[in-house]
Amino acid sequence: MNARVSYSFQRLPYGACPARSRGNPKISLWLSVDPLAGVNPDKTPYNYTSNNPVVRIDPTGMVDNPIYGTDGTFLGTDDKGLQGEMIVMNKEDFKQGMSHEEAMKLNKGIDGFLNPDIANQALEHYSKLPDRPDFDGMLTLEEANKWYREGNGQPLYVDASKIDISPISTMDIKKGESLYINFESPINFNIQVGLVYGTIKITRIDDKGSVLLGAPNGYLDNYGFEFQQGRTFRNFLTWIGKNIAGKGQPFNIYTYGYSKLKRPPRFNYEFPIGPKD
Repeated sequence: MNARVSYSFQRLPYGACPARSRGNPKISLWLSVDPLAGVNPDKTPYNYTSNNPVVRIDPTGMVDNPIYGTDGTFLGTDDKGLQGEMIVMNKEDFKQGMSHEEAMKLNKGIDGFLNPDIANQALEHYSKLPDRPDFDGMLTLEEANKWYREGNGQPLYVDASKIDISPISTMDIKKGESLYINFESPINFNIQVGLVYGTIKITRIDDKGSVLLGAPNGYLDNYGFEFQQGRTFRNFLTWIGKNIAGKGQPFNIYTYGYSKLKRPPRFNYEFPIGPKD
């Protein structure tokens, strides 16, 4: 795609700048460094649109995150989520939840799309991302049920760091160990997590309590209401959930980033030593 075609895309007026950069368009100078400069240390802290204002815009002031294929297909996210400028790469290079640094090395920019029509198609999809229930990286039961009815089976992407996996603690999982935890069970009951995700695979990856949720490819769960043989209590809850959700299409849920195990609570006991005066 040449520069002449790129100019056809919607751009901000001259002098418009991202919210985080606090620029002064009258004197064409930045008044402060980019608060997110540490995310991309390879770029100047005063950069705008990764130093590519001809073919890019930055209406939100966020870093690059949503990832599209060169054919315009929305592929998913890196480990930073949906709130950022689009990244374009070859589909075979993409891995859900990949590091932001790796994604940026593979980024082809908007010129990476195969043709202008595909680019405009991707830009239209990108413009609607803030309307998605997973834009903030979180997913409530109400949002999941609505997406089940209206999302046409398209996947959602959630921030693992925003999923509270209590009551599971650092005492329950060793480094390198994986466990399947049913958050609907009385032992590990967590109403917010259990009602949306049910059972989650948790893999501890370090001594600090960082854990990977779901599979290495980012797959966490399928939000549907299929019954499973021999799981009477689970099927009963599934039946209730299906009646609440209504008619719809199952969809996959993927994660990015990592969750954190909490340390178990400490109990302080005081033993009396002899009689008190």
